[in-house]
Amino acid sequence: MKKGLIVGIDKYRNPSWNLEGCTMDAAIMSGMLQDHFGFPTDNIRVLMDERATKAAMLERIDWLTRDAKPGDVMVFFYAGHGSQVRDRDGDELEDHMDEILCPHDLNWDDPLTDDILGTYFKRVPQGANLTVVFDCCNSGTATRSMWAEVRADGTVSEPEYKKTRYIKPPLDIEHRGRGIALKTRRIGEVIMKENHILMTACQSNQEAQEKRFGGQARGAFSYYMGEAFKRANFKLTYREAHQDTLVRLRDNGFIQIPQLEGPAEFLDRQIFS
Repeated sequence: MKKGLIVGIDKYRNPSWNLEGCTMDAAIMSGMLQDHFGFPTDNIRVLMDERATKAAMLERIDWLTRDAKPGDVMVFFYAGHGSQVRDRDGDELEDHMDEILCPHDLNWDDPLTDDILGTYFKRVPQGANLTVVFDCCNSGTATRSMWAEVRADGTVSEPEYKKTRYIKPPLDIEHRGRGIALKTRRIGEVIMKENHILMTACQSNQEAQEKRFGGQARGAFSYYMGEAFKRANFKLTYREAHQDTLVRLRDNGFIQIPQLEGPAEFLDRQIFS
C-alpha cells in the first residue's frame, strides 16, 4: 500500500501571511508521486489554501496513518509556514518550544504542534516506511525581502521576490518565554521513530525560502529536490536526494541547509519505497 498526503498553503486567513509557491510545490509533489513513484491516484489526498484547515489536516493525517502495516509506504509533504509556541505539556510551560505547522486557520491558542503529529505517526509500525517532508521553518524574520544572486564574477543580479516560510508569533505568545533559556528543535524532530524518514528544508535556526524560478514562485528546497529527482530519472536514494539538493541550494546562493534524518539503513534505500 502506498499513500500520500500533500499540503500546500499560500492563502492564509490573515492575508499578510500569504505566500506564493506552496500550492505549486504541492501540485508538483502530488504529480511526481503518481507519475514516477507508483502511488495510486486514489491513495493521494491533497489539501490547498482554504481547505487546509487544522481539522482537515488532522482528518487526513488520521487517514494516512490509520491501519498502517509493515511494508506500507506513506508520504506526508507540507509546504507552508512554520512557527513556534511555548510548550504546553511541560512543567509550567518552562521546558522548551513546540514547533508548529501553520494551517490556513492558524489559531495561536490551539496550534498544530509536532507533538500532536507525533501521536498519529507513532501508529506506524516497524517495517512500514513513513517519509515526512517539510518545506517550512520554525525560526526566521517573516519579513518580505529581495533576493539577489551573486554571480561567479562577483557581480550581483537584479533583486527579485523572496519570502521566508515562517510566521512570527504575536508578542503575547513570544514573551511567555522571556528570560528563560528555551530549547529549539528542528520542526518534525519529535515525530522521529525507528522507521521514519524526516526531510526538512533547513536547520532549526535557518529560514526556508521561496523565490521565483523561471517566473514561477517555488520553495527553494522543493524546487531543487525535484530537480534532483529528474536528473536521476526518479531512481535515487534518500541520501542521494539530500546530497544533490544540498549542493544545488549552496551553489545557487541559498544558505539554508536541508536536513535528512532516519535509520542509517533506510537512507540508502530508493526514495519513497
